[in-house]
Amino acid sequence: MRLGTLAYTRSWAVWGDDFVQAWMGCTMESRAAFYVQIFAASSHYQLQRRGALSSADPLVTIRQRSKALAIEKLRSEVEVQLRYPSKPVPDALMMTIFTLAVHDSIDVSSSIRDSLEGGMEEAVVPIGYLAKCRDMQIYSWVHFGKEHMDMLVKLFEQSGGMTAINGSLFSIVLPLNDLSPRVPCQWGLRNLRHPKAWRPDDKAIEMLLVAGSYFGQPKKDSLTSSGLRLDRQMCETVSVLAGCSVVLDHIQRVGPEVVMDPHVWMGNCNWACHKLLSLGALLPATREIYSEPEGEEKRALDVSAYCSELCRLAALLYFDQIIFPTFNPQAEIKSRLTGRLLDLLGAVQEGIDSHEWAMVCDLARWAALIGAISSMAVGLTVMDRYVTFIANHCMGDAMYWGWEAVRERLVSFLWVQNLDQRGQKIWQRTCETIKLKQKTAT
Repeated sequence: MRLGTLAYTRSWAVWGDDFVQAWMGCTMESRAAFYVQIFAASSHYQLQRRGALSSADPLVTIRQRSKALAIEKLRSEVEVQLRYPSKPVPDALMMTIFTLAVHDSIDVSSSIRDSLEGGMEEAVVPIGYLAKCRDMQIYSWVHFGKEHMDMLVKLFEQSGGMTAINGSLFSIVLPLNDLSPRVPCQWGLRNLRHPKAWRPDDKAIEMLLVAGSYFGQPKKDSLTSSGLRLDRQMCETVSVLAGCSVVLDHIQRVGPEVVMDPHVWMGNCNWACHKLLSLGALLPATREIYSEPEGEEKRALDVSAYCSELCRLAALLYFDQIIFPTFNPQAEIKSRLTGRLLDLLGAVQEGIDSHEWAMVCDLARWAALIGAISSMAVGLTVMDRYVTFIANHCMGDAMYWGWEAVRERLVSFLWVQNLDQRGQKIWQRTCETIKLKQKTAT
């Protein structure tokens, strides 16, 4: 009963009433779905328990037994479905396989639990409230097994494809942070400032004026404060994410009670993530950025297209660290995104003149710092390459700024307090690199 309450009131509730009703309905109509939900809830509960659990602990026994029963009942239901392929695929069957796929690969050993309690030492930045309230720090360890995915794909195809799937059941599942979505966005933008959604304090109101201000007024134009023109949809998306970041900062300063309707804020975050991932295929000249034909003479670099993509990658890394952190090294999301961003920074710097670079420099500095912080989870070699890039191309007079002056500029892009400690370390390391280089030169 306690495990069911955990799922119903906490794990499901944060995704909205439609989701709760859909999943509760499936759980009640299928034995396999019922047992797999007990297995899922016990996995979460076990991870949240402090200290190591012995094999004789009732929770361990419940988790193992419910998994075995779920698999047993699931096999029977799958056999019936495959025997009658023309029969509509029950939502409960797909939900059971999906839930089993998600939780079967989560390691509930004491080492992972200790990492969760300690804030995850391998985490790039401290885990934010939004990740915790939706258990994203747990889902980050998921690695889907091939057998689960093959069966889900088969059932999806039998149901008529992704667009035919019950939206209330699966629409809130967030995609990995470097794959384009295959289904339309299920969320619409909502007004964060509505009095029934969020009541910002004086500091939050002040932050709203600054956060994302570099990107200008995206609904009117796409001209940044430095005179650089970016894709209008990109500017709008990052501005939405900046507003969500202010809400996150307010919650972490005061507490979750400052938000009356968390689904407004969470929905806007989901919308921004979906938009960022979709824009990868929509931005002008994106394909040319990553696949320049061999043997052809290089064309003049489209500064707007390249910088829009640079901004998109940095925003995805920001999302990956602050909104939905991915810790599972098998996913390699941080590795891919930091590698692409670093290559793109180099391409932009080499492909434009000094006048254009002066307009790009602030954006490049912010993006490089985001990439450097994220690369701390990838490896020192990648991080050192970021530090070298910042030192060689993004400093100038900034070398003499204190961290607070640097931070003031970063806030005009996307930045929250969680990033401060690691960001300051990267900045100090960059300044030390420059001083060492100057000393060696003399």
